[in-house]
Amino acid sequence: MYRLFTGFLGIAAFMLQCGCGTGKYADIKIVIREMIEARETFVADAERADCPRTAALSITSLESRMKKLGPRYEELEKKYPELLRPEDLPLELKELVAALNRTAALRDDALTNILMRYPDDAAVQKAVSSMGSVYK
Repeated sequence: MYRLFTGFLGIAAFMLQCGCGTGKYADIKIVIREMIEARETFVADAERADCPRTAALSITSLESRMKKLGPRYEELEKKYPELLRPEDLPLELKELVAALNRTAALRDDALTNILMRYPDDAAVQKAVSSMGSVYK
């Protein structure tokens, strides 16, 4: 029983060290994961949107989350200038940044889909123009 317990503690300690907030880039990993999750949530909400109101709501929800994450990411870009040069990214960040880029493409596709479904809706137009300030 003691061996099982100590083995479990050893595995848990290793897992925490590998991926749960330790290391040089722990802070940027957290922000990137939150950005990925925000975009994935938007894509899912946009796909479920069955009227202009819910489509606009999905856009404003993403905007709200990104307004909080954007400044944090910009701060970390100053702390880690290698983030501005993809070729210089350490291996531990390359996969996360690639996932972030994939979710950006999915976000753009979902946004385009909303604009095609509700091109003349005032709420959608307002949400899109407001979101533009986040991605300037």
